[in-house]
Amino acid sequence: MIGDYAAFLVSVTNREGVSAEIAEQRESMHVTNPGTNADCDAQRVTYCPERAGMGLGWEVLEFPDEKVLLHTGGDAGEQTMAFYFPARRDGAVMFTNGNDGFQVMIPAIALLFEGTDLADFAMSKR
Repeated sequence: MIGDYAAFLVSVTNREGVSAEIAEQRESMHVTNPGTNADCDAQRVTYCPERAGMGLGWEVLEFPDEKVLLHTGGDAGEQTMAFYFPARRDGAVMFTNGNDGFQVMIPAIALLFEGTDLADFAMSKR
């Protein structure tokens, strides 16, 4: 199952299966979500997202030097996250068993994507 989601994320990152217009719409913010930054402590991070909101099916975080698209989900006993950096064509898929899965994902993001604004922002959520 995670392999299928990873293959899907690679396809999304490569903009496969949709027109360039739809891919651009997916990576563009259509609705802003000021709540994403409401709990961003500028004392703990280098940069809070400049803007946050929703594209087509993906949350969009716009940092000064990079954009990140992410999708999260969860039910009792599991949590998931997939994200990618459109400009770098890099990302990750994470599935966890447990109600506190995001607490496992945060240090993994920091380790795998050290030096990115996303890693810095994620670590502030601990």
